[in-house]
Amino acid sequence: SSSDAFQDAIGAARENAVAAIKTHSKAARARYLSRALGSYLHSAEILELSMASKTLEKLPPERRKRLLFGCGVFGVEEERGPLEIDRLGLRKKFASVFNFATVPFYWRQMEPFEGDILWEQRDRIASWLSGYGITLKGHPLLWMYDFAMPRWIRRLSYDSFKDVLYRHIYETVARCRGTIDIWDIINEAHDSANDFHLNPDQIVEVTAICSKAVKDANPDAVRIVNNCAIWGLYAARKEKIERMTPYQYLKLLDENGIEYEVIGLQLYLGGRGDDFACRELSDVSKALDRYSVFGKPIHITEIGMPSHHSNDAECWLGRGFNVLDGGWWHEPWNESIQADWVESLYTIAAAKPFVEAVTWWNFTDNAVFFPHGGLLDKYHRPKESYHRLSRLIRRIRNGE
Repeated sequence: SSSDAFQDAIGAARENAVAAIKTHSKAARARYLSRALGSYLHSAEILELSMASKTLEKLPPERRKRLLFGCGVFGVEEERGPLEIDRLGLRKKFASVFNFATVPFYWRQMEPFEGDILWEQRDRIASWLSGYGITLKGHPLLWMYDFAMPRWIRRLSYDSFKDVLYRHIYETVARCRGTIDIWDIINEAHDSANDFHLNPDQIVEVTAICSKAVKDANPDAVRIVNNCAIWGLYAARKEKIERMTPYQYLKLLDENGIEYEVIGLQLYLGGRGDDFACRELSDVSKALDRYSVFGKPIHITEIGMPSHHSNDAECWLGRGFNVLDGGWWHEPWNESIQADWVESLYTIAAAKPFVEAVTWWNFTDNAVFFPHGGLLDKYHRPKESYHRLSRLIRRIRNGE
């Protein structure tokens, strides 16, 4: 039981702490203290999961129905990978688990040439998702990162950019009204997605434009401000431009009266760099609680964890993105550990009263952003995490 596991972990921590006190060897003392810390962290996770599981058992029916469990459709539509994609089969696997889907609206792909907007792919995706009764979210209306911005935008002055931005968002949201009514209105503006090198005041102003354009086009739309690297460690690094933490950014929006409905938070853990480093579940839980102080619902908009500890040359982050540089959780990443993490994280997230949606980012290991981060492998075979998540979502929805 969770109670027995908790007591075992606490007991192991105490034993190692006592051993550390008694030893005179500096190296041995460090080993014992490390083991004690690990046991205490493990006991905190057990306690966190136990409380979350009990909360889920008592969820009222309306809360169970309202929760959104989603995934990005990347890799479901593209002709990529070693197999000829069985779109119908992938769609059925997708729809059997998720009631929420993230649809790509990257500006560069939508409008590579000014005024020439490409709707065909988005219309096709929206059509089949709607056919399964899946709620759609558009992502993102603005991501000021080179990958997502049309090249022709670069020649515009800041004032001209603001005008074009309003037009782009208004027309996009108005066209999709009734089909897509939930939007990531701006993505990662506090972080490296600031290729225009805007200062904090300009970032707030641009966020306000995104918010207003969406509201003008669809008064019933749900506006999400999406944030990454939620611990904000990158902000301590010395760089050419001042960078805000997500918390500082949201506080600025609050102080300036910028309207939006939902805070979006990303969780990519298990890779190179401080911002992707592994963390225990109790730390993740506390981070979610910290962002609840703004009094808005939270969507966990993007989640990615590896299912293998090797590098993945085909992932969007590139072959140089070292999985093991970020440490590991309990043991080096494998499909079973990924499944344990998925089940645990979703249990904790769904138990938070302010969390209204949880979205895994990549459905398959084709077109994957995070290394080995799909719920299906490159041959479209479900991993253990797919089956575990499917069962958990079914239990939450049905109160089993």
